[in-house]
Amino acid sequence: MIRTIRRTRSALHRHTLSEILTLLVPTVKAEWKRPFQRTRESSPFDSRTGLDTDRIVEICDLGVESTNIRHAVRYQPSDPEVVRDALSQLPIDYSNFTFVDFGAGKGRVLLIAAGFGFKKIRGVEFSSQLVDIAKGNMAKVDMTKGRSVDIAILQADVLDFPIPTEPLVCYFYNPFQMPIMETLSQRLISSSRSHSRDLYVIYVHPQHRVIFDSKKEWTRCVDRSGFVIYKSPGGMARI
Repeated sequence: MIRTIRRTRSALHRHTLSEILTLLVPTVKAEWKRPFQRTRESSPFDSRTGLDTDRIVEICDLGVESTNIRHAVRYQPSDPEVVRDALSQLPIDYSNFTFVDFGAGKGRVLLIAAGFGFKKIRGVEFSSQLVDIAKGNMAKVDMTKGRSVDIAILQADVLDFPIPTEPLVCYFYNPFQMPIMETLSQRLISSSRSHSRDLYVIYVHPQHRVIFDSKKEWTRCVDRSGFVIYKSPGGMARI
């Protein structure tokens, strides 16, 4: 109860009532649409690896001061099997690609991606609390099987993150509402035009997939019930 009161006071101090309602409405909507996930003390993934990636963190607990917080979605970990399935669908030589998780949270996806042999692995997360947890997770366990892996998580707003100019795989687990996704899509398209190379987007639980489906710059490569993979620029046959 005391924690709830403190959280409410903090929110009222940082936001107007109108802004608080703006934050709550997308969260409530997401709760109805997001796949049901049972809450457990520890998932098999965390139990096996000794990591801390399970606990859901609501938007009001992220401790973020940003005008884009109103477009954020709470932290909820990706299903490891969905991540592995999506990554395995990529028709690429992983060692030539940089992997970026936008809204990386506690780093679960980064550590799974480390097992695929990407050239570089980057996570972008605007909550310093989640970044600290992710760094702790990276220090706890070696999921790279002895290989040297260039892996890091950066605390930054995704709209301020410089898009890497090398061959790229971008991962999204429904991390933002439509305004942020729309802007990121345009930034990726602009990056693809400026620096011609293979650029893929893995979009898990794709609530705003119309942003990609409606633009000729994106070619849909894989379309499953839980995720979609796009490529920009086009030119690759559908799988």
